[in-house]
Amino acid sequence: MEIQSHRGNAVGFVENTLEAFQNIISKGVASIESDVRFTKDKVLVLHHDGELGRVFEGVEQVKNLTYLELQGRKNLILPDKKAHIPSLSDVLDLCKLSGCKINIEFKLEEYQNYQSLVKAVLAMVNEKDMTNLVYYSSFHFPALTYLRTLEKRDCFWLLEQMIPGLADYLPAIDFQGFHMDIKVWRHLPENIKNDLKNAGIVRLWTVNDKTDIELARKDGIDTIITDQALELI
Repeated sequence: MEIQSHRGNAVGFVENTLEAFQNIISKGVASIESDVRFTKDKVLVLHHDGELGRVFEGVEQVKNLTYLELQGRKNLILPDKKAHIPSLSDVLDLCKLSGCKINIEFKLEEYQNYQSLVKAVLAMVNEKDMTNLVYYSSFHFPALTYLRTLEKRDCFWLLEQMIPGLADYLPAIDFQGFHMDIKVWRHLPENIKNDLKNAGIVRLWTVNDKTDIELARKDGIDTIITDQALELI
């Protein structure tokens, strides 16, 4: 079972920051997960929330600030720690040097702009010749189907609820599998779990509890996305 570091394994570091990714990649993790969005000046950055205020000081939307403006914000989680919102480019370079895979989640509060985000990310990954180390996920179904029309790259549908007949969807939608909330997976009947695993690759998020980790192992899950990667690798 592969261990994937959720937002850079923010134990002792601030989530989704350059420092967090540098640390966990240096420890030899197989893969990382992060969330991509645009800044005002169209730099691709890794930041989970659409707005500041939870992790970094401020109340503005990330899309309304330039990349340089974001770099000047103090973090609210570990104020004495260095923490920088990274560009996708910087983190891709870290992955390429180490061979670490990256799961890029498209963050799309403004769904009408998803095509430009998808195209920009694909262009960067191709420019860096990293298609073998990158796959894509999103709650936003149209973004993944659009990506598959551009390039046949690995795509995974993020799900936080069960959809009746879900296993039957995969051949029709041409994705490689599902990223499912562990809270949903816990309660699925065994026959449904088996149908999903037979339909495609199943990865679970965010798996931190020891009982859930053991459940994932027992169920033969391909990958868990976890905040406890440092303890599990």
